[in-house]
Amino acid sequence: VSYAARLREMLGPWSVSGPALEIGAKALADSKWIQETRDELYIQSHSLADLLMETGWNVAGINPLFVFAENQNARAIYEHLASRQILVRPFDHTPNHLRFGLCGDDVQFARLKEALLEFADA
Repeated sequence: VSYAARLREMLGPWSVSGPALEIGAKALADSKWIQETRDELYIQSHSLADLLMETGWNVAGINPLFVFAENQNARAIYEHLASRQILVRPFDHTPNHLRFGLCGDDVQFARLKEALLEFADA
């Protein structure tokens, strides 16, 4: 077995840098930050779900990072969003569903809203 193979085995598939480990350890020790982050993710995911429902989607699932939603035009909407550099995840086994990740900021949320409304008005 080569040295590189042994090293890969020791590191595992997801080696993490020292600074990242230090930052992660501090974050996980900060219960106030954890709660604030959970609260903010809850607000953002439910705001995204509300937007999707307002634009004709049936929300099938919400978690702190994603919203899974159904629309009979999901494939066409996926193409429409992609043409505007908005990426969502389609699923071959459930073609009427898309998974929407949380937007990074208010500007991205507004871009998504505008694109969804454009499709609805077309």
